[in-house]
Amino acid sequence: MGEIGRIKTLYGNGKSTIEVADELGVSGRRVIYLMEKYGIKRRSISEATYCKRNPYGDPFKKAEQYWSLQLDLPLAQFSKTVITAHRGKGTYKNKSLYGTTTICVHNAKLRKIIQDWLNKYAHVAQPVEHKHGKLEVTGSIPVVGLVNRPLSAYGGSGRFSELEN
Repeated sequence: MGEIGRIKTLYGNGKSTIEVADELGVSGRRVIYLMEKYGIKRRSISEATYCKRNPYGDPFKKAEQYWSLQLDLPLAQFSKTVITAHRGKGTYKNKSLYGTTTICVHNAKLRKIIQDWLNKYAHVAQPVEHKHGKLEVTGSIPVVGLVNRPLSAYGGSGRFSELEN
């Protein structure tokens, strides 16, 4: 394989222009020159940063594939995947590699079935929370619909907007 072919392969596998240059034993400027000369598109800075921070592939796609299998839903039914930062210490940081999922349902009958199921099984989380010294954890309280309700209804203080039946 020629020099251009190696550049295409190495750069296409996520290596930076400097890493490609080191592997080929040439300068970084030479690699950039050849890429420009032969029309090899370079990554933007944000794309390059993303490649460096995710060397084992796209974490969004892996999470979507995991939840697609778990929920038996096609990937086409998933909307934008979002990663939120951890809030506080928490005991479950490393428990779920693929995070959690939020399900939006626009069918009233199906929504009622899911809400009944959530209410039925919310009690499973409560004993675990109490064992760890927590009176209440919002994640174990299924919430749907939109209303402004006092937090005291859930063991807190103040007010917040939440989803309601």
